[in-house]
Formats: sequence, C-alpha cells, structure tokens
Amino acid sequence: MSSKFVLDPFAGSGTTLAVANRLGRRFWGCELSPRYARVIVDRLRDLFGDEIEVEYLRSQREVIALRAEPS
Repeated sequence: MSSKFVLDPFAGSGTTLAVANRLGRRFWGCELSPRYARVIVDRLRDLFGDEIEVEYLRSQREVIALRAEPS
C-alpha cells in the first residue's frame, strides 16, 4: 500500500475517491449531504467490491466522512 494520502473535502459523487483507490492511495472524503454520501459508498462498493473497505462516519455537525484503504 502506498503511503500517499488523498483528502477530498467536497466528495460529491466520489470520483476523486475512486481514482485514489485505483492508484492505491488511502483517502478521506467529506460530504454534507447524506444522500450524496450514500451514493459515494454505493459507487465505491460497486466499483471495487471486496477490494475496498469503506467506513461511513457521521459527525455531530452533519458532515459525513468516508475513509477507505485499498486492500
């Protein structure tokens, strides 16, 4: 696994996070919209299946953080 790390504070539909995973980088993504966060998680699981572990975190301020490490 690469020691490189990607942070996407406006994760949107998860494109940056998907590319980071393809390049073998760990990443954190933040999204304000629970709807978009769910889209990101579903998209990453569809693209990478068991190759990726996605952790879905919710803060008290309604910011959703996504963390994943390539397998």
